[in-house]
Amino acid sequence: MNPTEKLATALDNSVEFLAWFSHPDGTLGGEYGSRRTNIFYPGGLSILGQSNSQASGIVLNASRGGESGLAVSLSDVDMGNLAPLSENQIALSENLQNMLPPAPLPFSRKRSFRVFLEAGMVAVGYSKYYAIVGLRNGGVLKVFSKDMQKVVVDNCGYVGVTGRNKKITTQISQDYSILVNSENRIVFKIQFYELLDAVPTPFRMILLRVLNLTVMRNVRMGNFIKKILVRLLISKKKPFPATLTRDIQFSEQEISITDVVETDAKSKSKGFRSLFFGHRFVGLHMASSRYYPGLSAKNTPEVTIDGNELDRSVKELSTAGETTLKWNVDFRHYIANENTHDK
Repeated sequence: MNPTEKLATALDNSVEFLAWFSHPDGTLGGEYGSRRTNIFYPGGLSILGQSNSQASGIVLNASRGGESGLAVSLSDVDMGNLAPLSENQIALSENLQNMLPPAPLPFSRKRSFRVFLEAGMVAVGYSKYYAIVGLRNGGVLKVFSKDMQKVVVDNCGYVGVTGRNKKITTQISQDYSILVNSENRIVFKIQFYELLDAVPTPFRMILLRVLNLTVMRNVRMGNFIKKILVRLLISKKKPFPATLTRDIQFSEQEISITDVVETDAKSKSKGFRSLFFGHRFVGLHMASSRYYPGLSAKNTPEVTIDGNELDRSVKELSTAGETTLKWNVDFRHYIANENTHDK
């Protein structure tokens, strides 16, 4: 491959960006990305690995994740992705022997820090852990223990149910406000949105099949209906009058998180029925984001959230319109000291 100088620079920049989102457990990407997916197609990077040692590092790290069962593999995908992923695996096998020795990835450094403001992502590494924050996707926080080589925090944002049975979430791609931005602390503010959670029903499945056999056989009509579905399932965003201000402080042995959830008087009067966070979920319809490989003890996050604290937070939101939750990850013990709660 002989790219032009301009293309070669663009490819190198892409590899440099991607390297920051290779994880210590061999996985790559996730809910902090715009597609919420961690499926990895190695073919192109295995070609780049013949001239770019960082690309080699990404490919080999992802291969390790596949061997351990944590990364998405051919046995996990559906028919739509089986052919392209198979093709990429074949390309990898053809190029593997010609790749350069791998360069160390950012997570392997004793100290690393990088902010990608336009993408809305932050990567922070210390000797004990590697953390990624998805600012643009509702404050997604993933933390990996380097010693254990596993995810210990898989916090994909908040999900709530209002008094009127309306589901809301922070995990919608959105603009964000950074209040503090330094190597050991980041504070940002994001919005809650109504959750796009349409699910298949017998009627919907029959309707789609009828459309496929009739009007969608016309290319123009088919594309028009697809645009409608994309809007309904992915791009439609309706803000809910509540915000999350998340304060994350990083140190050598510990990560401390303070969340302040606020709602206006009108929403407060409607009340909150429930509030959840601290678990893996996807806030929009994206088929390739819903593969769940490695569902074993090795891939189970160490940090859990005290349900009693969330119950108290729901009551505070419904009465005072504001609640604060504090929690931390102590890497001297690998697990979190469970939530303390400020009233």
